[in-house]
Amino acid sequence: MKKTFENVRKLLETRDYEKALKILKEARSDKEDQAEAYRMLGYVYYQMRDFDASIENSTKSINLGNLGFMETNMAHYFRGRAAADSLNYDLAISDSWTLLKFAETDSDSLDDAYDIIEIILNSDFSKVCSQTKLRLEELLLQALKLENARSKNLPLETSSLLDKLRLQL
Repeated sequence: MKKTFENVRKLLETRDYEKALKILKEARSDKEDQAEAYRMLGYVYYQMRDFDASIENSTKSINLGNLGFMETNMAHYFRGRAAADSLNYDLAISDSWTLLKFAETDSDSLDDAYDIIEIILNSDFSKVCSQTKLRLEELLLQALKLENARSKNLPLETSSLLDKLRLQL
């Protein structure tokens, strides 16, 4: 199955998503690598801007639960991005929280959470309910604490995202 995923990665490098989809759909039948096939399907569908299919396949991948750390991170990342792009803010914030937990040991996860948050903040924020805005502010405050614990530098990214959010509250 490793060879299959290597072939899919090559197809993804050339953006041949249709062929990659065909191979990955067949790979779902292999129980051992099913979670990875669903994770990669979530990524492919995200690249194709089919956010519902991306969320569905990423969720299946996460629920199977036998991915490595980085693969689990990427499943949450692309599901969160797809959720934010499709205005499913609750799921996007939920995945951002998960990525923030991962950030305690992996600094790239914090950047991934910021990407999702920024999609939300750049959307039509007038449609976001006040409870969601408060959850988003709580998430950013927690990210700020994490950044402060790691660095003596002023965490500019979190501060600027908080400022942007507060301007819209």
